[in-house]
Amino acid sequence: MSEAMEFVRNIKVGISIGNTLDATDAGLARDAAPCDFETAWQNPVITKKLVDTMLDAGFNLIRIPVSWTNHLGPEPDFAIEKSWLDRVQEVVDYVYGRKAYAILNLHHEDWNYPYYENREAACRKMQAVWSQICERFADYDEHLIFEAQNEPRKVGTDMEWNGGDEEGWEVVNHTNGAFLKTVRAAGGHNPGRYVMLPGYGANCK
Repeated sequence: MSEAMEFVRNIKVGISIGNTLDATDAGLARDAAPCDFETAWQNPVITKKLVDTMLDAGFNLIRIPVSWTNHLGPEPDFAIEKSWLDRVQEVVDYVYGRKAYAILNLHHEDWNYPYYENREAACRKMQAVWSQICERFADYDEHLIFEAQNEPRKVGTDMEWNGGDEEGWEVVNHTNGAFLKTVRAAGGHNPGRYVMLPGYGANCK
């Protein structure tokens, strides 16, 4: 059996903690307290007790959707606000510290829409954001999985949920490629880290 298949067999059942770290609110300043963003959609902050309850119930993988858009500085560095990255790491550690699996991603971003005219800018931003995430989590082993992006699609169009078109497929492949290249070029455990590459709209069509 391949190493990857053995890895997948170790993952039994998972759950996602959504509408918290992935909540977006353009009315908040970039340097607002992380808890203000985390509770923007009326959910409470993620606690260690919540994570422990999930793990004790039998889940051994927790997906942690995160929106980074409101926490990035100007180009070309797109520096992630330190307090936000610290909070994300704290939540990851709730899972990782129990030797369970965690999935960390980019979620509800508004800069990765798959159009040719946006392809190069989206790839540059993808590389800048993921390089910082890779650096922060370089020492985390295979229990931390990176998911490139969530449901990349042409938001608000007739092509949003119908499987996409050639332009959408091609640009999603490019942004996923930028992600993969960035992760594999990073230090620590990143060259061999397990990753997830969603297709257009995370649609199998």
